[in-house]
Amino acid sequence: SSKLIRKVRISCGGINTAPVDIRVIMKQALYYNAVSFIMVHNHPSGARKPSGADDRLTEAVKKAAETLDIRLLDHVIVAGNNYYSYADEGRLQKR
Repeated sequence: SSKLIRKVRISCGGINTAPVDIRVIMKQALYYNAVSFIMVHNHPSGARKPSGADDRLTEAVKKAAETLDIRLLDHVIVAGNNYYSYADEGRLQKR
């Protein structure tokens, strides 16, 4: 069964960007013995659409997680009262 183990803040940024180190994400997943995880971040601009940087980060984190036998379940972008879910859009399926 799936249950939330912990919420962890990985990074805090400014209006346009937040630095993210994939190793820190994986370190936290391993520390808490997670078999899967969900990434969430916000777009203060209110733009729901993922940026190219969001797409690249998602793919890189997914690949890193897979090498550790951990599954990235979703990457959610919160934009005001809206959101974008990579899982809902079918963008996290195995190739």
